Amino acid sequence: MVTSTGKGLNVLIKSEYSFSSNWLSFGNWYSVQKNLPDANVAIVCDGAFEFEKISGCFVWPGKLGVNIFKCENFDDFFIKLFDRKNCNLFDLPLLILDKGVVVIDELSSSVLNCFNEENILADDFVMFLKGKNLKKDFLNREFKDFSFSVDVKSDADSCFISFGENFVPHEWIHSNKVGFYEDVQPSNFNETKVLDIWSQAGKVFSVV
Repeated sequence: MVTSTGKGLNVLIKSEYSFSSNWLSFGNWYSVQKNLPDANVAIVCDGAFEFEKISGCFVWPGKLGVNIFKCENFDDFFIKLFDRKNCNLFDLPLLILDKGVVVIDELSSSVLNCFNEENILADDFVMFLKGKNLKKDFLNREFKDFSFSVDVKSDADSCFISFGENFVPHEWIHSNKVGFYEDVQPSNFNETKVLDIWSQAGKVFSVV
């Protein structure tokens, strides 16, 4: 059974190989370590063919002992994952987080109840998987909609926060800059929590 601090849960951060994805994935990982400290965490990074072309990206997982897997296609990676036997890193249940998600709190009772009752749940940024027919359900996209995440601009309550490009400048988040953007005046609770985690994560990121 999964606990509020992530015990019994495997987390896979889904990312791409770029400068912005590099620090966004670190921020995601940092937020998971802070609020789901008992979860087992790994990263899967699309764009394996780019790994030799961009120097300095995704060096931190090796330094921090975080498993990172390279692939050229996410769907193929997950299908192969479901076919693997005795893979301790990805024993189900599995929570897949988009790189841009920030975990601002422990898992709520409503999320834990859904983990116990459902096999596949998903929204645009978060997916939860468990059960015996995952490969078939995944290929058929038989996901039950569940609002795991809320936008950072929303006042809604959630432990998973996603953010659109109206939160930080489009030109900045898609540039080759490396680091956490803090030049934002928070206007609600979710923005305050995200910026607080970014501030903490940035201090660690700068030395790994």
